[in-house]
Amino acid sequence: LRCELAQTGVKVTTIQPGDCRTELLTHTIDHEARAAFDGSASTTILEPSDIGRAVVYAVSQPPYASVNEILIEPRGAPI
Repeated sequence: LRCELAQTGVKVTTIQPGDCRTELLTHTIDHEARAAFDGSASTTILEPSDIGRAVVYAVSQPPYASVNEILIEPRGAPI
């Protein structure tokens, strides 16, 4: 998508967040997946505002700059 739109002025950024404090975990019934992937008991996880700041960073770059990817993870979480 980025290649297709590069000459149109439209920027494409992929943002991949790690563990983030949302209500998603309260909706899962897959206890095995929750036990395997919920890192909130062992480290401080991201807040939604942390992801929001990453988005603001990407969209606030000058017209000649493009942020292609952002991988944002809790520092204490394994990648």
